[in-house]
Amino acid sequence: MSLARIQKGLRVSESRAKDQQAGTAPTHRRFTEHVTPQIYRAPGLPLSAAAFWLANQFWEKSKKSRCEDEIAACRALLMEGVSVSAPRCTQ
Repeated sequence: MSLARIQKGLRVSESRAKDQQAGTAPTHRRFTEHVTPQIYRAPGLPLSAAAFWLANQFWEKSKKSRCEDEIAACRALLMEGVSVSAPRCTQ
């Protein structure tokens, strides 16, 4: 055994290990993580949650407008002199 052969064998094994690590292409996920800035990686708001929030806003707005209509109708009847009970809704 010679020292030169051992050193040559070590160099060959090191170069093979480097080739195996650097020779593979990145996966789609790793590429996306590398290219996309951190601020855009985290999901913002799930679409279902946004849809629920929007539907809830419409519901609240329609409920408020119905209440305002009921109060206006009650006032109009009172101004005409008709005896009516107080509106059921509250704002």
